[in-house]
Amino acid sequence: MSAAVPELELDDLAPLQAARALWQRDERDAAFEKFAAAVAQTPRNVRALLEYARALGLVYRIAEGETLLERVRSLAGVDERVLPPLVQTYNELYRPNLAIEVLETARNAGRLAPPLLAELAVLYERSNRVEAALAAIEECVQAAPLQPEPRLILARLLRRRKDVAACESLLHGLTSTAAPHPLVHVQAWTELCQLRDALGDYAGAWEAIERAKQLHRQFPQAEPMSRRAFALNETFRQLHEGLNAATFAAWRDDELTTDARCGNVSHLLGFPRTGTTLLEQCLGAHRQIVDSPERAVFTRDIFPAMHQLRGQQPLTPDVLLGISRERLIQQRKCYLDAIEAIQGEPLAGRVHLDKNPNHTSLIAGLYRLFPESRFIVALRDPRDVLVSNYLRHFPLTEFGAGLLTPGSVCAMYASDMNIWLRVREWLEGQWLEVKYEDTVADLSRQAQRAGAFLGLPWDPQALNYRQDMPHKLVNSPSHDAVREPIYKRAVARWKHYERPLGAYFERLTPYLRAFGYD
Repeated sequence: MSAAVPELELDDLAPLQAARALWQRDERDAAFEKFAAAVAQTPRNVRALLEYARALGLVYRIAEGETLLERVRSLAGVDERVLPPLVQTYNELYRPNLAIEVLETARNAGRLAPPLLAELAVLYERSNRVEAALAAIEECVQAAPLQPEPRLILARLLRRRKDVAACESLLHGLTSTAAPHPLVHVQAWTELCQLRDALGDYAGAWEAIERAKQLHRQFPQAEPMSRRAFALNETFRQLHEGLNAATFAAWRDDELTTDARCGNVSHLLGFPRTGTTLLEQCLGAHRQIVDSPERAVFTRDIFPAMHQLRGQQPLTPDVLLGISRERLIQQRKCYLDAIEAIQGEPLAGRVHLDKNPNHTSLIAGLYRLFPESRFIVALRDPRDVLVSNYLRHFPLTEFGAGLLTPGSVCAMYASDMNIWLRVREWLEGQWLEVKYEDTVADLSRQAQRAGAFLGLPWDPQALNYRQDMPHKLVNSPSHDAVREPIYKRAVARWKHYERPLGAYFERLTPYLRAFGYD
């Protein structure tokens, strides 16, 4: 007779409850003691292992978290109760490849529920496995034919495969349904906009995106999140206006270097839809560059730990000026340790390129932490930036909520670019602007120029980025476009939308002149 398989332990233990409470009070050391106690008390308790792994991931102790998740896998197999939190935790630990592996194992065993089939399709899509993604989502649609979300994913994949008729049919079905999930309705209209734009039906594309934005603006959280977005912009404006060249010079003269890795930190900034992803993928193929695509390390963890503000305390120039040398050195190390943990390898003297267009408004904080770093700023015709952002879907975050009207897109862009135009005068050779139009016209020249700016010899491998990233997971919303061969059809795209957006283009005149687009 075969031995009985032990029942899974999923109890919410007292030490686990105590750990959770301590974590919520930000008493992390004590919380970790309780997590460890919970796991030691019942080594087979899957709930304890998952929560402990997730907590470890939040402080970038990722290798330890992975070890715990391996135990979960050995205990739970493809148990359907455990699969969702296990996959979620692997994603939170920056290990989507392992999330895919878990999902594939369950699918091969016939134990993958439709929601997780959809998750697998999305992970396949973001890693450019389009045919595998299609197969997974078609299986999901067949298993859950009344659910709108899988059909939306299928439509997006069909658009990528240029199956226009099937894509359009699905999207018309989603947008004409009486009461779909509101967010699916918004996204379906946005997908229809992208489809019509690609077909040259610019009037139809505009009609579709206006339907999407009108619906999105009606979400209860849209207005408060938009107010929050512009309040943050005002905070960042005041912060940078309170600084000057002398301040940056003083920071540059600080003796902070205690870690050899610090001299190789660089930042790729700009504004969304300015070509940052294309440039990052190309430079990331250089064998002496480690690229980090839109990680939350600085914004979520490092910057708050630098300024240590609480409650309603304002972020002012004095706050940045008052950060102690000891705290800066500590947070420099924390930042680099986190990046190495996410990458799963040491930086080992290579350049670390932190790509995040949303960091432009935080450039003073970046410079305060790494005054020796270099900044590459991606530029694009501001009119095309407006068009490309407005015709896309963004979640209702503190940033995305500022992109719901053409006027608010202009205001968000102006806020970031005003900061950049002010700060670049103080950086004394530590910055390089790269125009999207120049990049698509001559990628080799711009890649060599950027590499030389980072102090690196030319590596022809950078031009083979598409061959080197066949299944590399891309975080950016433009992950589909960056997979394609270089194209120029997005240059001067604004001309197709001059009729509805012409008045807004006038608001961008100062930036057209400042960046040489007039």
